[in-house]
Amino acid sequence: MAVPGDRSCRPVMPCGAGTWGDIPIDASTIHVDGSYAGGGSDGSIDKPWTTISDAVAAAPSGGLVAVAAGSYAESVTLTKTIQLWGVCPERVELAGTASGFGALFFRSGSSGSEVRGVAVTGDAGAGIVISGAENILLEQVWVHDALGRGVNIEDTLGATSATLRTVLIEGSHALGVLVGGASATLVNVVVRDTLPRASDQDFGRGIEILDASPGPVTITGSVVERNHDAGIAIAGSQATVEGVVVRDTLPNASNERAGIGIGIKSSAETRAPSFALVRSSLLDHNHEAGAYLIESQGTFEGVVVRRTQPRASDQQYGWGMGIQGDPAAGAPATALVRSSLVEDCHDVGLLVAASDATLEGLVVRRTLPQASDAFFGWGVLIQVEPSGSAPAKAIVRGSFVDQSVETGLGVMGADATVDATIVRATATRAADGAFGDGVTVTSVGFGDVVVPASATLTHMLVEQHARAGISNFGASVSLGASDSVCNTIHLNGEIFLTPYTFQNLGGNRCGCPEAILDACAVQTSGLVPPDPP
Repeated sequence: MAVPGDRSCRPVMPCGAGTWGDIPIDASTIHVDGSYAGGGSDGSIDKPWTTISDAVAAAPSGGLVAVAAGSYAESVTLTKTIQLWGVCPERVELAGTASGFGALFFRSGSSGSEVRGVAVTGDAGAGIVISGAENILLEQVWVHDALGRGVNIEDTLGATSATLRTVLIEGSHALGVLVGGASATLVNVVVRDTLPRASDQDFGRGIEILDASPGPVTITGSVVERNHDAGIAIAGSQATVEGVVVRDTLPNASNERAGIGIGIKSSAETRAPSFALVRSSLLDHNHEAGAYLIESQGTFEGVVVRRTQPRASDQQYGWGMGIQGDPAAGAPATALVRSSLVEDCHDVGLLVAASDATLEGLVVRRTLPQASDAFFGWGVLIQVEPSGSAPAKAIVRGSFVDQSVETGLGVMGADATVDATIVRATATRAADGAFGDGVTVTSVGFGDVVVPASATLTHMLVEQHARAGISNFGASVSLGASDSVCNTIHLNGEIFLTPYTFQNLGGNRCGCPEAILDACAVQTSGLVPPDPP
């Protein structure tokens, strides 16, 4: 395995020397060695037990069970506090049997138990199950090729909490890790190659955090890669994701949809929102959306979202980040995106729909058109929800939107305040040479209802756009202390649904190659607004 900070792959745990490696055995240790054939097992170093289950049954609460190399075909249930320590995961394998709920099952009475140096696999319902037990520690453990979920941490049997540290989970089915209604801390964990559920080819997610009301759930210094449907899915929970790489998430095998890096949404059952912090993390080469926040609150700080691929089923989407509310439920999303980079994504770099967002120190660059039809390729879009019932509002400051297609920064039926921001080099649509505006502000119509748009733009540099630096379609735009440089049209205003207005706040400059003070004149050129993605 390798986690952020490692320069090369390394064993989950070194094996040490001798039969017992680095296990801290003493006179009270209960020993297990599947190769022992002498009979009369009593757990001593000379007469070890040959199964882990017998050793656990014989050990006192709080006792240490040391496991020598071997493959142990059994499912083990813990109902008392045990330290279970194998010589190393490369040599000690617990292969769960089909009759077991989990190859290793922690339940009521086992709080405070610890497991180290063991590999877990087999035909049990899951690799490791923790329910009704608190303060469980899994450290230097390898869970692989589980018939069901890799690690299942769930409150079905009562209050549950666990810490996973230096754990490799790979080749599970349906879910690599589930945290349901429980508290969990994952540190230096790798979750990879989770496979779809065998019965219907659905799921295959890396980590799912579900209705974890006791929370929070924390994931740090970890890698989540080559899973299906979603790398990390958070629903109705409080979670922190820090220093994590989520990459190469594959679509759902049953319908070729999704493949999202991190999805954050409200609970499907209670509608309770999630509260998530994603910091200092990389979301690379996922599908449909790098990060998606729905009906919840999220902070993204120091996050890189890169190379999001289109949805496999229809080659649509491929967003960097999507922030979206649900107007039917009256539940907007609220987001802060700070000091982050979105690059080489498709369709829209960052979307704010029916939600409130603050974008600060954001770079969005090289947004590509939608792969299905070569349309769109917008850098940032702030828009009313398509029914027209829930507007969007955003503050953008100290940001840079570069090399978009059609529109760099779009405000559609929404309100935006933009300050100290550069919007540069928006290209026309390749299919027909249409559009190519730096900033587009447009009102939106839904039948007889017109949803107005407004934008206050200050201390901006808008340059090198193929059509217009700033285009206003039936909206209200206030412009101050800003430069429009080398655009085909610097300021364009069109009556669209309603008249447009430009308010000059002073200090504006226009021109090419040099911008000249008070040389900005609004033109009406018969331009049409783009359709929203």
